[in-house]
Amino acid sequence: MKQGIAKFLGVYVPKININNAKITFLNEGEIGEKIWETPPQLYIKRVVIVEPREGAIIALGTVIVTESMCNGHFPFFKMLPLAILAQAVGQVGELLILSMNGNNGSHNNDKVPIVIKASEVRSMSNKGGTKQRRFVIPGDHLLVFMTHIGGRFGMHEVKADIYVEDGIMASIGGLTYYNVELKNFWEVRDGESMVKQDSGFRLPVSEGSQTIQRVAG
Repeated sequence: MKQGIAKFLGVYVPKININNAKITFLNEGEIGEKIWETPPQLYIKRVVIVEPREGAIIALGTVIVTESMCNGHFPFFKMLPLAILAQAVGQVGELLILSMNGNNGSHNNDKVPIVIKASEVRSMSNKGGTKQRRFVIPGDHLLVFMTHIGGRFGMHEVKADIYVEDGIMASIGGLTYYNVELKNFWEVRDGESMVKQDSGFRLPVSEGSQTIQRVAG
């Protein structure tokens, strides 16, 4: 089964617990039906969610780094901006949390997972890989390996390892998602898209959330 997962994703896959696990395969079209980001802000191509009977739920997502993703960063040596890598990682986690929320349809879930915290980001320089890599460049195929750590009161903590080829390029720990109710999405007077939680705290939402606001309204 691990070979089947690696073939579907098209990248190196580290050791995972798949014994008696529920495995969900999502292609690019199916991903687009489940999360709210749209191209060109949707960066993940394929995702596999593994839900073992015992142990942590994981999600594996692939990112194909293109020239356009690296434009202007930098003109003399193109490399993937950390902001885009972080957004791609966030999208894999969003699908992981949605699977735990029970979202099995197209944009029909009443909660949207939003990243509110990332406490630790480490560059691993492709630790353990056959080649030492310090940059992510056009043509690279990345694997985002997301592990669910725990959750309560609508919040979920996950850990993400980013692989380039067969080594870890970076690791993000303490990544925390908050399940925001769709009804709490609203549009402020100046047209900026925001999220208002019950506590009154507001979180900015990426462009393209107008659809959410119409549904929530």
